[in-house]
Amino acid sequence: MNIRISIDTTQPMQRGHCHYDPEEYHVVFEPSSGQVPRGGVALAIGSLQIECSIETGKLNFLYPWGYLPHYRWQSAQLEWPQTTIPVGVSVLIDEPPIVGVSYAVDGADQWTVHYDARNRIIQVAAPDCPVEPTAVEFAEGVVAIIAGEAIYGLVLALDCTSNT
Repeated sequence: MNIRISIDTTQPMQRGHCHYDPEEYHVVFEPSSGQVPRGGVALAIGSLQIECSIETGKLNFLYPWGYLPHYRWQSAQLEWPQTTIPVGVSVLIDEPPIVGVSYAVDGADQWTVHYDARNRIIQVAAPDCPVEPTAVEFAEGVVAIIAGEAIYGLVLALDCTSNT
């Protein structure tokens, strides 16, 4: 399946924050509105998901969620990426999206997870990126690293309550 990613200036950034539950090893995005936007389809980076809305065959990034066990994280010094304006990210796939399905990002099984305890930043990223990427904050505290028409990583500013 062909998955193409693009920056979408017509879509707003989702407001809220990411929370990590160390007992459940789970990332949750809590919208500031209190109501979780309805998705229906997800982009899978291993067991971490990017929930997407479906609009006329086009998918729009909403927020991350999913299993991300902290015992697999590698310690690193990370800085928040320099981002473009906070806008949306769209996904085009070469077949009609099916509600309830997660579409895997090619090569995501090779991605690594780095964590900076000082800054409480997690980076889930491909080992390399062939061209200069663009960092897009599609949800508050969540940045997608995009190059060409592909996603090469996610950076999350986490609200953690653990000693991870």
